[in-house]
Amino acid sequence: MTRLESVRALAAEVAVETGVELFDVEFNGSQLRVFVEGPGGTTVTLCARFSELLARKLDESNVILDRYFLEVSSPGLERKLRGIGDFQRFVGRLARVVTPDGVLEGVILRTDPERVVLETPGPEGTRREHVVALADIRRANLKLNDKELFARPRTGAPAAESVKEIR
Repeated sequence: MTRLESVRALAAEVAVETGVELFDVEFNGSQLRVFVEGPGGTTVTLCARFSELLARKLDESNVILDRYFLEVSSPGLERKLRGIGDFQRFVGRLARVVTPDGVLEGVILRTDPERVVLETPGPEGTRREHVVALADIRRANLKLNDKELFARPRTGAPAAESVKEIR
């Protein structure tokens, strides 16, 4: 098992303990970034609690022997779309999709197990549908449009991150 896989397994244990979804884990040099999503959103308190529990598990397991920085945060409003499940979850939302043929930015209309259909603006106010094979997607993420950005109600503590230097 690689170090990243070991860290991911420990983070998955903490996710179960805290009742959150483990969205992603990245380990680059001395920076360990963990992305989580709580059932009612991701708060500073949730990130801090997750960070404390994961740091303890990492220390006990000796998975990482060198100094590292642990950052726990939400996946963000313009989160990565990692697979067909994410595309299905965000049907109706604006997305940016990178393929070998270029970049498409459009609304996710529908999906099937192998394809995603995006709607983009066409000439003179028309709309165009683009069928993209899941296998051709190199990167994808949600995009906020102006309407979403300014209309989003703010409730509770803001999504945030908790950064902690360990060792």
